Amino acid sequence: MRLAAIVVLCLSAAAFGVAGWFMVQRVVEYNRTDLPARPYFHPVDRPEFEFAGTRVIFTHESAEDAALPGTVVIRFGQDEVRVREQVANLIDPVPDLRRFEEWLRVYRMIIPPRGTTPQQALDAVERDELDDRLVIVAVRPPAGADDAWGRVWVEQYQFDIHELTEDGRIVSERWRYPGDLNEDGTVPEGELIEGTWQYDAAMQSLPPIQRAEPEVSQNASLALGWTFPVAGVAALTLMGSLVLFLISGPPNREPEPVSGASSSAA
Repeated sequence: MRLAAIVVLCLSAAAFGVAGWFMVQRVVEYNRTDLPARPYFHPVDRPEFEFAGTRVIFTHESAEDAALPGTVVIRFGQDEVRVREQVANLIDPVPDLRRFEEWLRVYRMIIPPRGTTPQQALDAVERDELDDRLVIVAVRPPAGADDAWGRVWVEQYQFDIHELTEDGRIVSERWRYPGDLNEDGTVPEGELIEGTWQYDAAMQSLPPIQRAEPEVSQNASLALGWTFPVAGVAALTLMGSLVLFLISGPPNREPEPVSGASSSAA
């Protein structure tokens, strides 16, 4: 039994090692070739900075009535956008854009080529080999909802997305939170579409619990194939044979006669 346990133990270890090696290779290959390129968002919290050689300035204008929301004015060169404050500012002493982070986010966005890491993409931007983009996301909770219900009614959210282009313009779009598909399987007009940078920017601007569940799986485990069940069975067999080896004990041996005792008996 002990010899059989040793044989099974060795075979299981070999099978687990081979399946594990192929499993790792499949995951690496999936991430390199099958995983779609996703944008990388670097938050910006300074109210004044430069982008594409043009000054970007954020200012806040309070309403005459203190009970009414104020306005955030975004100036980019000669262009300007006025965004109504959506969530009351509870941390006014903070001097930068973090006081608006409940509803307003500013990102330097990079879409890295497939198979590259965010750091490699950042290095490419520094070498001027890859363009970065400036994106502003303003979250619009449903009208009339207080802070508590606004967080519950997330499916009624809208998103004003403003992109500052290198030619000095501000391009604005409005999108709705993703919901159910049409009967023909298409996305309703005006809703965020998974796989677009607008979708990723909007979801990035929400707490994780409020983000939409992805419809398209990007789980590398789907590419494991035969390697996963083989590795699982080999691991179970390995543990079972190890237990069997430990409880079987050393083989029984007949005691050797003591020479002194035999001489006395003679």
